Formats: sequence, C-alpha cells, structure tokens
Amino acid sequence: LVTLPERLRAAGYQTAAVGKWHLGIDWPTVDGKPLLSKFGRRPTVDQFKLLANEIDYGGRIGGGPVDHGFDTYYGEDIVNYPPYMFIENDRFAAPPARLRDDPKELSGKPGMMEAEWSDDTVLSRQVDNVLEWIDQRAAGTDGKPFFLYWAANAVHYPIRPSKAFISKTSYGAYGDFVFELDDGVGRVLEKLKEKGLDSDTLVIFTSDNGPLPYSIPGGHVCTGGLRGIKTTGWDGGLKVPFIVRWPQRVPARSTSDATISLVDLYPSLCAVADTGCDDQFKDGRDILNAFREGTYEDSETRAIVTTSTRGDFGIRRGQWTYLDYSGSGSAKMADQKTAAQQLYMHSDLGQTNNLVSEYPEKALELKRELERIKGLAGHVRK
Repeated sequence: LVTLPERLRAAGYQTAAVGKWHLGIDWPTVDGKPLLSKFGRRPTVDQFKLLANEIDYGGRIGGGPVDHGFDTYYGEDIVNYPPYMFIENDRFAAPPARLRDDPKELSGKPGMMEAEWSDDTVLSRQVDNVLEWIDQRAAGTDGKPFFLYWAANAVHYPIRPSKAFISKTSYGAYGDFVFELDDGVGRVLEKLKEKGLDSDTLVIFTSDNGPLPYSIPGGHVCTGGLRGIKTTGWDGGLKVPFIVRWPQRVPARSTSDATISLVDLYPSLCAVADTGCDDQFKDGRDILNAFREGTYEDSETRAIVTTSTRGDFGIRRGQWTYLDYSGSGSAKMADQKTAAQQLYMHSDLGQTNNLVSEYPEKALELKRELERIKGLAGHVRK
C-alpha cells in the first residue's frame, strides 16, 4: 500500500506531520525485542512501570510518520499514554527526566516523561511547530507545494486547556479546550495569510469521530441533537464537522448535504495534486465537486458502510441509514434499547423513529447491499 503522503511526495510535495500519531509506533528497546513481547497487548499499571525501563530513549523510533511518507514530524504518540515525550522525526526530542507514576498527575498509564512535558501545553507546542513549519516553507526557494497533516490532541482526553484559556468560556474545561483549538486554527490561517499562501491553500478541518461527552457545563449539547456519542454506531458517534477553506475555488459560506467519508480524502487530494492513486482505495470518491457545487457524481446512490466499536455494521445510502443490530453498538449508551434492526431517514436527526416495521422492503434492500459489500471484503462476521 502507498500512503497519501508517499503519493504526494512522489508528486513533488513537501510533506510534514504534527501532533498525535497513534497509528503504530515501534519503540526502540534496550534488548532489541518488541516492547510488548514480555507483557502482551494489555499490560497492567505495574507492568507499564517496567516497560518504561525497556525503551531505548536514544534509539531510532520506527513506524512513525517519517517511515510513511512524511519528510518531517513533530508530535507525540498519544497524550494519555506513555512515554510522555515529544518526538522529532524519528528520535525523542528530549531525554526522559523521570517516571510519571503519581496517580494525582496521571492522565493515563505510568511512564517516562520529559522535563518540559505538561498536558496543558501539548496543544500550544503543536501550534507553535505548525507555525514554524509554515514560516520555513514560505522562506524556501524550491517552489514545492506542501502537504501538512496536523492531528491536534484537542479535544481528546485529557481535557487540559493551557492556563491562558482557562475560564475563557462558560462551558467548563471542555469548552475552554475547544476555544483553544479554535484559536490555534485561527493562528494557522493568519500565518498562511501573512505569508501570502492563503489564496491557493486548501485547508480541511475535520475529526475522526463524534464527541465523548453528550453535554457539558452550561447546557451545551456536543452532538447538536444527534443520537449517540463516540464509539456508538448512531450519528452522534459518526457525523463530524467537515469544514473546507479554499479561496477562489470553494464559495465562501456555502454548505453541502452530500454524504462523504474520510476515505474520500485520499483520492480527492490526489486529484488536487494531479496524481493518480491507482484505485488503491476503491471505497473513496473524488469529492472536490462537492466542495465547489455541493454534490458529486453518485452521491445519492453511493453506499457507505459504518461500524461501531463493538464491530457491528450499518450502511448509509440516499436518505436512509440501516443498522444491522440492536442498540448503540457500543458499551456506551448500552441502556438504550432498540429493535433487532434499525432503519432511519436522515431527516430524523435524532434517530428517534425506527422505520423497520413501516418499510421492511427498504430494510431488506439495505441489508442485502450491506452483505454484498461485506462479501467483497471477504468478511465473515455477521
């Protein structure tokens, strides 16, 4: 498989990643053996303390962004798991200072921590690095276009806005953290404008899943009234913000009702770079026309398969969503019971009216299509 940054780099782009990776890192070890070989995939808290001594903190970190098509990287594996240390390209940016194991300060599991690490400064350090990288690209003379992937830790747990943003909103720490993220995105857009890069730079702001809290202090409903939260198969867990800024190509303040998926970004960005993707991701579509005109070819007939963290599948097509299971599809909101199958129209934003009994033919049609698609993937689970 060829990753998107590999494809774009081959097309002449300068590529960079900043922030959370969490897609598999091969930590260097003192004895050269895989880190978890002694403890299995789910170490206990005490075993995490032992694992901290197994890592070679001066060694090369494998499996990260620079091994998958990015020219440069600055970030962290995941904020609530050790080691609590920033990575620069394929090395730790600073040596470990101490073992972080006091339950009062832990946001996850015990592990080594660099001297300058603080949960509430991770986001600001990411933003600073993004701005610095844009400055470098603007000053460059190679004339290369660029692809920058910034995976912000906000608003993932731990919810720790920096001191400058505490109490900036009336929605508690979660609201303050969202505010800080918004400020960071604004600073990036201003930097692009300052460097004369904004008019021809495509900016996409999106997320990989819905929010974990349903509501926060102040009465704000995080899902906007959609049913479900992160990990569930309902819309609150799956529908996310998707905001595009591309001056002179995407009309300002325009909106689209077209259903898209993040798998569409691969072929779409390859189209921007005028490079093929060899049909590597057959599920993805070039959705650039949805940016410009609000729709794209086959947007009304295309089927998109969804899943919950429990591994149960659903399908969206046209104005319909069919879930081939009962309930939320997750340990979250497991107390909300439904019929064995669920069928909703997209106009029912809260997914409160299960139409399986009223439209059994539509449910059967979508179930058959779901089974057909699963069969193409050689999937054997229900």
